Amino acid sequence: MNRTTDEIMELFPTGITQEHYEHGKSLLDKFTVVLDIACLDEGIEALARLLHINIYQNETTTELMKKKHVHHRETPKERIKYNDVYDYLLAKNRWDIALYEYSKSISLVNCEDLSIVSNQTTTRIR
Repeated sequence: MNRTTDEIMELFPTGITQEHYEHGKSLLDKFTVVLDIACLDEGIEALARLLHINIYQNETTTELMKKKHVHHRETPKERIKYNDVYDYLLAKNRWDIALYEYSKSISLVNCEDLSIVSNQTTTRIR
């Protein structure tokens, strides 16, 4: 029997509502700095500059910080490969995804801006 995403969500509800999402947003707004995990190294570099901290005190630290994360070339939908599973995961994680999108909008560094200037070592601070 094939069930729709809505039917499956009724069987396995998350219990997370827009009220929880709004509460999460208000908590994020209380932080002085928010960093996006997608470009964490660049966020740490930008934060260090704001605090006038030299994070590159030795060669080992420099090498570790300059290593870039491997970014998937495929979209999540391409990696999952099954439309019904992808749709279910989107529905199940709807509020988590929305909160992450919100956190990206207030992040110290905008990761999307970095992809435009991908090979430069400077980071744009918002």
